Amino acid sequence: MIRRTAQLIVLLLLGVTQTFPLPTHAQLNTANAQVEALVRNMSVERKVGQLFTVSFYGTDASASSDIAHLIIDNHIGGVQISANQGNFSNTLGIAPQIATLTNQLQKLAATSALSNTQTNTETQPSDNAFIPLLITVSQDGINSPHTESSIGLTPIPTQLALGATWKPEHAETVGRIVGEELAQMGVNVLIGPTLDVADNPKAGVSGDAGTRVFGGDPFWVSKFGAAYVTGVRRGSRNNVAVVPRNFPGLGSSDRSVNEEIPTVQKSLDQLKQIDMVPFFAVTQIDPINESIADGLLVSHIRYRGFQGNIRASTRPVSFDATAYQALMTLPQIGPWRAAGGVTFSDVLGSRSVRRFYDPLETTFNGRQIAQDAFVAGNDVLLLGDFGPTDDWQMELETIKDTIAYFQSKYRDDRAFAARVDEALQRILNLKLRLYGGRFDLQEAQVDPIAAAQIVPNQQAIAGIAKDGMTLLSPDLRDLRAVLPNAPAKGESIAFITDDRMIQQCAACPPYPAIDPNSMKDIALALYGPQTTDQVSPDRVATLTFADLKQFLEPSVVPISGTSSTAAATVLPVVTASPPVATAASTITTGALGPASPTLTPTLTVTPSRPNVPATINQAQWIVIAMLDMDPSVPSTRVLREFLSSRADALRDKRVVVFAFSAPYFLDTTEISKVTAYFGAYSRSPSFLQAAVRTLFGEVAPGASPVSISSLDYSLSKRIEPDPDQEISLTTDETITNTEGTAVLVDKKINDKLKLRAGPVLDRNGRPVPDGTQVQFVLRFPVERVEQRQDPVYTRDGIAETSIVIDRKGKVEVRAIAEPALRSLIIKLNISDNEQVSIETIKPTPAPTPTPEPTFAPTPAPSPIPTLAPTIPPAQISGAKVNDWAFLYTVISMLIGSLISLWILARRLLGTTAAQRWRLLLWSWIVGWLAYGGYASLAPSMGSLSLALGTGGFVLVALMGMLSTLVIEILAVAGQGKPGVS
Repeated sequence: MIRRTAQLIVLLLLGVTQTFPLPTHAQLNTANAQVEALVRNMSVERKVGQLFTVSFYGTDASASSDIAHLIIDNHIGGVQISANQGNFSNTLGIAPQIATLTNQLQKLAATSALSNTQTNTETQPSDNAFIPLLITVSQDGINSPHTESSIGLTPIPTQLALGATWKPEHAETVGRIVGEELAQMGVNVLIGPTLDVADNPKAGVSGDAGTRVFGGDPFWVSKFGAAYVTGVRRGSRNNVAVVPRNFPGLGSSDRSVNEEIPTVQKSLDQLKQIDMVPFFAVTQIDPINESIADGLLVSHIRYRGFQGNIRASTRPVSFDATAYQALMTLPQIGPWRAAGGVTFSDVLGSRSVRRFYDPLETTFNGRQIAQDAFVAGNDVLLLGDFGPTDDWQMELETIKDTIAYFQSKYRDDRAFAARVDEALQRILNLKLRLYGGRFDLQEAQVDPIAAAQIVPNQQAIAGIAKDGMTLLSPDLRDLRAVLPNAPAKGESIAFITDDRMIQQCAACPPYPAIDPNSMKDIALALYGPQTTDQVSPDRVATLTFADLKQFLEPSVVPISGTSSTAAATVLPVVTASPPVATAASTITTGALGPASPTLTPTLTVTPSRPNVPATINQAQWIVIAMLDMDPSVPSTRVLREFLSSRADALRDKRVVVFAFSAPYFLDTTEISKVTAYFGAYSRSPSFLQAAVRTLFGEVAPGASPVSISSLDYSLSKRIEPDPDQEISLTTDETITNTEGTAVLVDKKINDKLKLRAGPVLDRNGRPVPDGTQVQFVLRFPVERVEQRQDPVYTRDGIAETSIVIDRKGKVEVRAIAEPALRSLIIKLNISDNEQVSIETIKPTPAPTPTPEPTFAPTPAPSPIPTLAPTIPPAQISGAKVNDWAFLYTVISMLIGSLISLWILARRLLGTTAAQRWRLLLWSWIVGWLAYGGYASLAPSMGSLSLALGTGGFVLVALMGMLSTLVIEILAVAGQGKPGVS
């Protein structure tokens, strides 16, 4: 801690803005001098242009293209490319396409530098330095219509598929692949990964993150996010900047940030506890830390109660200078920002921004929007859809006008100019980091031929797919009962697949989200006649959701339509087999993609109509491959209707559902109608194969990384300490084979003994998240009392503390991490000559299973058993007085009184009857006093009072009564009364 603090102080004093890992002092001075020289000699136009990263349409990057004019004449500093904008076609040649495009764009940047000295009279002659463009992409994996690149490259799993593995090393592997492939194509900025925490996912909400998150717990999202960033940096050899998105977090959003600015009711303190934790994980300055993000993408989100006032709301954080400053000066973010961390605005032309500035959406003030975003604190402004309409020419004019306005403001406003220079230094330092400290066009060029030879890393993805398979329903312990065997030879299987088609741009060919025949083909390849012969080709059928529609409404022949998402067009397919057109048909397209298909009056569609009822009736296995339940896609309603209205068709069949998207779209009733429900989270071939292997029992499924309300599955409960574990407990003394044997150690009175508990494991069998509370409990057997130490918190599943050996005698130490109450016990024995011996023993097994208490984020300490750590919580409080205890005591004391009176009459012959009754009264009073004392102490006497039960009250009262009589008899005997023997 001291070392890191010293490093941080040095960094702040030097004002560093260099690369990560941090360079030496000499390199730092050189980098600063280089940046200062560049800034000093740059024209206003070039300074301002570096702030803007622009999206454009099409593949044309020639010298006469629109994007060329923006680069050469307006000196923009970056370009964002995507399949959705038609910058490349999602075909097998995607890698060389992108490589060729990035080469052309960088050459335009070189032309911009040369033309600058020829046309701008303000510019110094040295202002012809080539400054490479930031060429950015957003990579979300291929499991959603929002993919930017997929075919021909490694099919990247979704983030949720990675989170489902519970192995951050898989995220690093994927990051390496992404970084290497992007670098080979000339892309130098990755907008991603998403670091949102889906702590309360809701199906059907437009803002639902779906598979774009690593999970629902901030600790695990942090682990995966940091590993992913590390992987990209290593895979690209630090040539690709990583910009995690959606800072400070969209996890609690109830609507799509692209459609409307969400408002989340959270204070800054609440954000720091959950939403911002993953961002803190990638902004911690450390010379050996490879998981430091180069930038952060700041989202358009507003907060109510941000500064504690629940009635006050911020503007969208990306436009609110006050809120932005509060975030950037946090101790977890400030040093990263001071060390050169670059901030990127989210897309400034999204519909949510338009509606925020003009709810009627009739105007679009590009100048105001860009200025607000920049003054708030964003260094790089992403200008996508940046115009009043979807018309590209109007958008182009808005971009040029906004850049010109910034140039004018730079000249007229010194504070604005200082802000530009500040952002410019960060941007130039970022570019220098990406290109090894010098700008050279040759270094910015890539080889399209080499890019064409990229080989998708299917083997790595196949391993991830197996590890990411999840059992959602039933519980793992019940799976063998409902699915005792895999499909056997002679049993019929019907695979039913969501038949959506995806088209990413107007020029991109559509392709199926999941090929309807894929799972059938995989099953035959793995288990068909050529292998294990478990599956017969004539007993496997394929259907689609469109076929189910025919099954539900036999008289209806579906006609395809379209619906679109934010980044892709989704086309439901008519049937499992393509329709045959007997006449010409036309499909109209809009500026940004295909519109609804327009069928000419002469078109006749003859769909393939499989015998769906017969296929379903004859199948012993129904295997359903589903995506999400998007209300805008008609085909997704079919599955819900099928499960609702035709449950009779599924009777006596084994119905297995695989969710290739998020796992929470089916409700409780729908899940109750299926035999087993699995999560796969990605729809690439590797995940389809893993799903088939799971069906045949070859893959052991794990646990979901997000909560699922319809299954009453709580992620927080899943990752709390396993109550059935026995926590390991060790000391700083190297002791082996001490169980049952006391070993002398080199300790004495007033020495400290270090204790180490763990690893504490969660219900998945993995170390609990960092920060899990552990308490060490000291028991003193002679005094029969316990002391709880102050709570300590785990790191990598381990909790450590120290105790002072401050007395002679015996001490027993154990650890608890609720609801895990059992641990090994360390026995200390400090002899009279102050020799210390240590013995390790196992706790006594609990007589009954420990009940699982309801999890709370900050559980209050519960009472601990006095004598044994394995007593169940329900028994900890000890016995309590009740009506039966009182009644039995009264009866027993009455009987005892009669017996006592008879004994007194025989033994104390010289006493009067009044004396004997007085003696009996005193014994009665003492007996009831003993009863009252025991009644007040019993609840705190733990297992002893529980063992005695009601008899304890009777026994104590009789003992008090009889002991008084004995004392009185002895006293009388001592006075020499007659009759006493």
